[in-house]
Amino acid sequence: MEKTDEFDIVLALRPHGWSSFYFLIRGNTYELVISHIFSEPYIDLINVLALLIKGEFETEVIWYGEPGGHKINFNRSKERQHEIQISVTFFADSYGRTPAKFEEILAFETIFEQFVINSYAQLKKIYLLMQTKQYSKGRENEFPIGEYQAFEKLLKAQFSKIF
Repeated sequence: MEKTDEFDIVLALRPHGWSSFYFLIRGNTYELVISHIFSEPYIDLINVLALLIKGEFETEVIWYGEPGGHKINFNRSKERQHEIQISVTFFADSYGRTPAKFEEILAFETIFEQFVINSYAQLKKIYLLMQTKQYSKGRENEFPIGEYQAFEKLLKAQFSKIF
């Protein structure tokens, strides 16, 4: 598994129930297209981050597209809690069927705080954009403002030196 601090993420809330989650790793871009019909991806991400911040060592999220989707595994070792391993797999199965075959498309290890800060910055960006009339049109009820605000409080309590 590649170890790097040369990574970033970009979250893009598209109109009418779609999002894209981009991983940028050492100049390579990986896009995960997510349908909001089958899950609430921003609540999923907030929950994953909250679990990891509160001390969970392993969690995952499954996001469907139409068809297929991605599973993202997040793992922190007990020995190196300042690091996180992230692996992304693709599956072709449609919603309603349990994915049977996974193809790994990305796996890397990075600094946990860096992952949290990158994720928070993207969530904050969308939160602020949702406050504007132009951006929020066609995206109503797609971003969980209350859950985001609760997550921000948790983040500030756990990482008070940074936030």
